[in-house]
Amino acid sequence: MLRRIGLVEEGIALIRRRQTRNWDGWLASALGTLLAQTGDLEGARAAHLEAAERNPTNSAYRLDLADLVWAMGRHGEAAKHYQQALEVDPANAWAAASLPAVRFEETRDPDWLQELVAQAERDPYSTRAPELLTHYGSALPPFFGEYLPDPSDATVNAARQVHAEPPGPTRSGAAERAENPSPSRFSLTLGVPEAPSSLLALRQQLQLLGMDDPPRLTVQQIPKPDPRRPYGRAEYLLWELGGNLLRPALPPGAPAAVEALSALAAQPYSFSGWREKAIGLAVSLRHLRDEEILGVLVHPPLPPAGIPPWRWIYRLDFAAAFVFARFGAGWAGSRRQKLLLSLLNGPMDWTTDAALVALTGVAMDAPELVWEIHELFLRLAEYSPPDARVCWEEVLPWCAMNLPGLPPELREAWRGAPTPGNE
Repeated sequence: MLRRIGLVEEGIALIRRRQTRNWDGWLASALGTLLAQTGDLEGARAAHLEAAERNPTNSAYRLDLADLVWAMGRHGEAAKHYQQALEVDPANAWAAASLPAVRFEETRDPDWLQELVAQAERDPYSTRAPELLTHYGSALPPFFGEYLPDPSDATVNAARQVHAEPPGPTRSGAAERAENPSPSRFSLTLGVPEAPSSLLALRQQLQLLGMDDPPRLTVQQIPKPDPRRPYGRAEYLLWELGGNLLRPALPPGAPAAVEALSALAAQPYSFSGWREKAIGLAVSLRHLRDEEILGVLVHPPLPPAGIPPWRWIYRLDFAAAFVFARFGAGWAGSRRQKLLLSLLNGPMDWTTDAALVALTGVAMDAPELVWEIHELFLRLAEYSPPDARVCWEEVLPWCAMNLPGLPPELREAWRGAPTPGNE
């Protein structure tokens, strides 16, 4: 409390008097935090170290110490303390993600970043590994290697929170509705519209917790241009407006498409690996109508165990886009062009992200298409609302920078666009 109202020195003196009478680990840790605020980092380290060593089974004290000495630039010592925290609490997500991150800063060995990616896979509901991976974006560029970041919509953050702190006891289904015709529903207010797939992810997260009623979503403002509307020509529209929100415009996908896309989406992401596997999937799905495949993206199956809904739906989108990119070898007027441009030019969604990355892969395979695809990227950038975030604004610069043969000055112009880890 003293720290919150700015009486830091008084707090330090009070704790020290208390500690001489009756030493307490929590107060020792609090003392370390207050001393760090005054700039006395060595004193803070000593306080945190005492708390950790006198309470060896309390991983929280060890983590406070590790975080402090990492901030002091003592990477080896921080790694030691994170390792000790894991020995006490092997499931500690903060320590498990921080250890490879601090080792990477110490050694610059990219294998440590791959271990951080693996930790994000092992503990998909923790935010620590994704936050660190975003921080190291320049060292581990997303989308075109082994790392596919989770989408960062506010709705996804709400879904994470629902998982971490489920709403109070809620009975779902017919029994509850019979007793209470208007049961409470999860509500969320957004400043501006977000990707409709994020709402699908939130709804799936609620379903996994036994809450069958769809969430109630309120949007306060519609920016201009309106990201809920197609910005270019699209043969197929996945979404249509229903009030202020987008809803699926297609029926559910064919079982064969659900099975094939799910098999790819369930695997750890790899740009090159997924593109290679998409070749065989494209052959197996070529007999289906386009709508029978697109329908999977707006009516996704529930995720397998261990994959959160937002990551699952995002990966389904990428799996589908990579398959579409493998429908034949031609481009102008082709089936793959029609499908990818439907994803790109339709209402803003995670499918737009997937189309951008898949189109970059098309340009890598056919350099003669680079400028045509670059023009599509420019048009999309110009469509971005000036006063609102759109989901694809973090993906677009990475895709443009990965187009082959782009002049250095143009690549640098895209590099200056805001992206996670590159701002």
